Amino acid sequence: MQQTALKLIAVVLVASGVHAQTTITLRAAARLDADSRPTIGDVAVVTGDSGPGLLPLDASPNGTGRSTVTVGDIQDLIDAEGIPRSQITVRGDACVVLWRTPAVPAADPSPSLAVPQAASMPAGRTIRDHVRASIERSLRLTGDSLRLRFDPADRAMLDRPTAGLTVDVHATGLGRRTPIRITLYNTSGRIETLRLRVGVQITRETARAIRSLPRGHSITASDIAVSNEWLHPDEPHIEPAVAIGQMLRRSIGAGDRLTDGTVEPPIVIERGDIVMVHVVSGAVVLRRESRAIESGRVGQKIRLEPLAGGAAMTAVVEAPGRAIIATRSFQFQEK
Repeated sequence: MQQTALKLIAVVLVASGVHAQTTITLRAAARLDADSRPTIGDVAVVTGDSGPGLLPLDASPNGTGRSTVTVGDIQDLIDAEGIPRSQITVRGDACVVLWRTPAVPAADPSPSLAVPQAASMPAGRTIRDHVRASIERSLRLTGDSLRLRFDPADRAMLDRPTAGLTVDVHATGLGRRTPIRITLYNTSGRIETLRLRVGVQITRETARAIRSLPRGHSITASDIAVSNEWLHPDEPHIEPAVAIGQMLRRSIGAGDRLTDGTVEPPIVIERGDIVMVHVVSGAVVLRRESRAIESGRVGQKIRLEPLAGGAAMTAVVEAPGRAIIATRSFQFQEK
């Protein structure tokens, strides 16, 4: 039976066209509510069987407002649940969890009216208050972290009292000038629809280059200055904790802000490197020393050639010098 399994894995090495049964890939960073009970699915991308993504994590905020979930933490949780390691592939290194304090809206003094299809009524006594409460709830931010700019021409509309009304505020996206639709209801139903635009800014933790840095440079803590800045919701940026260890896609100057577009994960396997390819099928593992035909980053698929000869194969980069091909478990019946 064991020989048959190895033969089947050898076929996979040639074709390598099937996918892992379950793969858990840690995100670089995740934002979670401080009062939430996080699961694996909150800090990682789970493909295949979604069940492991629902397992609760033993993670909570500390005095710094952040914590770290490592590959070892995920593997320990899987082991504690009695799930065979052969059924799950865990990728990545660690996920930095940034904990946020959810906004707590004030009580609404307006009476609750039974209006069909009307959304739950946010806090506030004027239309301005309802708009702010709705945006705070959408962004899960407190008032101190949010800055709104209203058009002076909308002042009369925004100052209208809403006592005795149900107010439904709907934002179409969130950006530099956010479109807002406001629907007012009374006991007889819909009475009026209003529209306006609001400038939205959020305080973000950002990273800026202390000096000019060349393309391909690996970011370290000494390369960046960390500060809080007011940014629009759609304005690009990257968390400093996520930026460290990334490589620059292009050269940047002193004072430039780092964004998702300026950095990328580092290459951990170069073309021509000798790589150990792990082929996993159920409880059977076959290792094959190969040469990389392509360069790759963690999580990327690259092509490799077995040193012992044979057809090229495609495997997922796991770490420097290591790649993996995981297949569904084979079931054998002896005749």
